[in-house]
Amino acid sequence: MKSISPLIATILLIVIVVGLSAISYVFLTNTFGGLVQQSTQQIQAISDISVLSIVNAYFDGFYDNFEYLDTNKWTISRYSNDTNLECVVESGTLWLVKKSIGKGCNIKLNTMSIKWNDTYVIDLRFKIDYVCGSSNDGDGMAIVIDGKDTTPFKDCYKGFNNVNLGIVIEIFDDAPNISADNGLGIDNDTIYCSRIVDSTMISYWGNGWNKRYDLNDGIISINLTGSRIILNYQDLNPSNGLVNINLSTDLWNPNGLGYFMIGAGAGCSSCNSNACDQPDSAHGIDWIIISRDGFPIALVVYNPFPKPVNLNGTYISINGCVLPMLYGETFLTSTQSSIIKPQEQVIVKIRPIYKTEFCELKIEDNNICLFYEGKTNCRTIRID
Repeated sequence: MKSISPLIATILLIVIVVGLSAISYVFLTNTFGGLVQQSTQQIQAISDISVLSIVNAYFDGFYDNFEYLDTNKWTISRYSNDTNLECVVESGTLWLVKKSIGKGCNIKLNTMSIKWNDTYVIDLRFKIDYVCGSSNDGDGMAIVIDGKDTTPFKDCYKGFNNVNLGIVIEIFDDAPNISADNGLGIDNDTIYCSRIVDSTMISYWGNGWNKRYDLNDGIISINLTGSRIILNYQDLNPSNGLVNINLSTDLWNPNGLGYFMIGAGAGCSSCNSNACDQPDSAHGIDWIIISRDGFPIALVVYNPFPKPVNLNGTYISINGCVLPMLYGETFLTSTQSSIIKPQEQVIVKIRPIYKTEFCELKIEDNNICLFYEGKTNCRTIRID
C-alpha cells in the first residue's frame, strides 16, 4: 500500500487548517455580531418606561402638609390656650407660635410612636418669620423623639415644661447676626435659647456654616438607624449662600414613652434696643414625612417586555413636579438594582426630595408618573 507523500500531506493539512479557520471565523462573526446587535437593541430599549406595567401604588409612611390641624393625627398643647397665636394654621403652615410674647405650644403625633432604637427617616420643612430682620429674636424650636410629657411652656423651653424629654433636635435662632451661636443641635433637653449656653450633645453653628443668620427656611432630615442618629440640614434661603450640614452621634435610651413631638416657645425680643418689649419671631412647620427608609412612595412595577428596562436616568413626576430618577438618591428598588429584568416584578420606592427640591404631596389623590423622552407611565396614589 502506497503512503501519502510529505508534499501531499502538507497540502492537505493546509487545506484543513484554512477550512477550519473559515468555519471558526463565520461562527465567531455570527456569535459576536448577534451579541452586539442584542446589546444595541437592549440599549435602545433600556429607558423605555412605557413598556412597564405599574401593578399597584401606595404611600408607605405618614404625611401631613398642614392644610388644617387634624386633631385625629395630632394632640395640641397650648401654653396659654391662645388659638390665635399658639399652634395656628395659615396658608399651609402650622405656626407653633406666631409673632408673640410669652407663648408656647407643642404637638404630639397620635398615629404612631417612635422609640429611640426604631428605624425611621423623618423629613420636615421648618420656617421662621423673624421680627428683628434676619436673627436675634425667637426662642427656638425642638423636635422630640421618644418623649414622655406634652405639658406646654413658653420662652426658651421651646414649647415644653418638662425639658428632659428624650432625644431632641434643636433649632437655635436667638443670637445676633454677628454671633456664632445660631444653628442646629442634637441634645437630651429642650432648655436654653443659646447654643453656647446649652450643653448640646453635638451641634453646628454660624461660624462653621459660613452663614450666621437667615437660617429661617430649611429641610431637616432625621435618620434613625437603631444605633445612631444622622441629621441633615438643607438650607432653602439663598440669602448669603445655601448651606448643607450633617451631624451624627450615637443614640441613647431616654426612658421615654415613644412620643414624637414638635414644639416652640416665644418670649420677647429687643431688636435694636435693650428693652425686651417686642414679640418673638414665629416658628412653623410646612410639611412632615415619616417613613421607614425615606422613600415613602411605592410603585409595584412589572416588566412584561423581553428586554430589561433601566430606570436610572429617567424621570419621576409627582403632581407635575419633576425629579430625576437617580438610584440611591431619589429611588430604591426591592432588588437593589435600577434595572428591571424581563418578566420581573419589583417594588420601586420614590423619595420626593432631591437637594433643595421638594415635590409637594396632597392629602388626597396624587398623580405619580414615570416618564422619559415623551413617554409616560402613570398611577394615582391616595394619601389620607
